[in-house]
Amino acid sequence: WERVSGGSDTFTFAVRSSATAEDLPDASFAGQQETYLNVMGYDDLKQKVHLVFASLFTDRAISYRHDRGFEHSKVQLCATCQKMVRSETGAAGVMFSLDTESGFR
Repeated sequence: WERVSGGSDTFTFAVRSSATAEDLPDASFAGQQETYLNVMGYDDLKQKVHLVFASLFTDRAISYRHDRGFEHSKVQLCATCQKMVRSETGAAGVMFSLDTESGFR
């Protein structure tokens, strides 16, 4: 936290998840786990990381895995802490390396 934020309590982070079962040919887990934006301060960052891990066990996430036959104990998750990009002062977006309709890379 301190290396990235410089110890500033006003530095903002985006806390996001990345799971091993995301973006599979027969299932898409994108959006199943929580994302937190504009996270400020060490204590808030630590809490949001815990909440991202906990979101692997929400009713929605459990139901989705159950309906598609995924073992709950086999899905792994990490929480990423990224510098928050202020889209109102610059630009932000998502880039896809695969056309989700055709599969073209």
